[in-house]
Amino acid sequence: MTTTYPRREVYMKLISKDALRAYMDARGFSNMTLARKAGDEKYRSTISLLRAPNGRTTCGPKVAGAIEKALGAPPGSLFVVEMANDNVTNRRPAA
Repeated sequence: MTTTYPRREVYMKLISKDALRAYMDARGFSNMTLARKAGDEKYRSTISLLRAPNGRTTCGPKVAGAIEKALGAPPGSLFVVEMANDNVTNRRPAA
């Protein structure tokens, strides 16, 4: 049996991991510092995965906007809109 979760239609794709790292380094932000400045400590794991060389490259619009704002980056300079496609699955095994 599988549980179906609501599918997110819009994702924000990180343009460059190097640019994210450069903004953070220039401001002396750790993952946790950026998460706090962005408004929620829970963002730390997303930020960590976005920075990781082989980590994820997308997040939700709310998180992307909060990260850009916290870093003082112009809107759209770190993330671009990416629409979900049929290759993205939202089915997970039931617990």
